[in-house]
Amino acid sequence: MHRQVKAFIVAAAVAMVVAPRPARAQGFFVPWFGGTFSRSAEIRDLDNGKTSFGAAVGSLGGDLVGFDLDFGFTPNFFGSKAAVGTNNVITVTGNLIVGPTIDTSSGRGVRPYGSFGVGLIRSKAGSASDNAFGWDAAGGLMAFFSSNIGLRGDIRYFHTVNNSSATNTVLLKPGKFYFWRGYVGLVIR
Repeated sequence: MHRQVKAFIVAAAVAMVVAPRPARAQGFFVPWFGGTFSRSAEIRDLDNGKTSFGAAVGSLGGDLVGFDLDFGFTPNFFGSKAAVGTNNVITVTGNLIVGPTIDTSSGRGVRPYGSFGVGLIRSKAGSASDNAFGWDAAGGLMAFFSSNIGLRGDIRYFHTVNNSSATNTVLLKPGKFYFWRGYVGLVIR
């Protein structure tokens, strides 16, 4: 009987150690405010530092990988309405987020991350507009002050894709339009 109890205790201890942890997917919403800047050949002579705003919604599934859907809007991206007419840039991208979670049991902590995604980059200047497939790459940090509230800082690079052939699109061959966006947002999870 004593042997059976030992075997049961050892088996239970091994099961607790190797058993998978329950998934800790945490949804989040980030309203953000920032700015864009560029050295794109199409817009190199225009002012940089245009105000941009938007939101991201996503999930931080587990300790390393997550995803988000990012929406951004930059009015007057190409200059003043008087000079260019009504103009703006809209971005909608789905992104994979990779980065370790470093947190406490109270929910405080940080999550540095890298991100890559694809989606729509829509530019409009006057009566001309272009809906282009594009990609983005980002790096940033989420800092949580509690289990529900934090801040997110992000620097993100956007680039359109040369869609002249299916091969170019699949390989994400760079197009002519690109820019950077930096922002800070409130993380609500």
